[in-house]
Amino acid sequence: MPISNFEGKTVVVTGAGSGIGRATSLAFARRKARLVLVDVDARGLEDTAGSARALGADALIEVCDVGNAEAVEAMAGRVLAARGTPHVLFNNAGIAYFGDFLEHEPAHWERIMRVNVLGIVHGVRAFLPAMLAAGDARHIVNTASAASVSPAPNMVAYAASKGAVKNLGEVLALELAGRNVMVHSLYPGIINTPIATAKSALPSVPQSQLDRLAHYYVTKGCGPEVVAEAVLKGIARGKAHIFTGPIAWPAQFLARLSPALSRKFTLISARQIGYLP
Repeated sequence: MPISNFEGKTVVVTGAGSGIGRATSLAFARRKARLVLVDVDARGLEDTAGSARALGADALIEVCDVGNAEAVEAMAGRVLAARGTPHVLFNNAGIAYFGDFLEHEPAHWERIMRVNVLGIVHGVRAFLPAMLAAGDARHIVNTASAASVSPAPNMVAYAASKGAVKNLGEVLALELAGRNVMVHSLYPGIINTPIATAKSALPSVPQSQLDRLAHYYVTKGCGPEVVAEAVLKGIARGKAHIFTGPIAWPAQFLARLSPALSRKFTLISARQIGYLP
């Protein structure tokens, strides 16, 4: 049976310093979970931890680059010793680049795959043996994206990485079928988080386009708190695929119904949102 009461349960959240990771950490904190907050951003972690503790939750901070296998193994060793085996592992840390294909240099591809894909691989490898050995219900949640089922232009490396996350989760779920660890894939749509900022833009993207994109995310997107609640409900209900936020469910439905129609719709909406000039 899936976990529905998170009080006293150990929850590891990567990318906990901001956005979806922060909001989900605080949602678990309200349910009195024992939190392990992981991020490369120490200041962001301190802020999230302070807010979680104000809600009465226990919060342990781990500054860690999830793309570094050795760092993740060391972090996991400390967590297992200090907090025991996680009941929930939320692999959420991620980065994005905004710009066309030819602007994505090999270094961009290597960094985004290292964080978005290998970051999840390292986390699962580090914690899964102990989670399986625990014998009772445990959960792994991996943040994919609506872009993994309906990608947008000018997000090629990000969309490719999230497609890999989707399939990684599918294979992992197949291999763990019938065992005590359930795998969930999370597909957020348009979410107003720091991932959609000028920091991720490549040189050819004009400021006017970035402003339009940011305005759309603020006015049409939803807050990360919506995603956080969807994650907790998805775990409790045993949902393998968690779609949340504007466009996420319609986009995947249209992509399955008619790939050609989905491409036409994406081109139209990409200009409205600001993915295209």
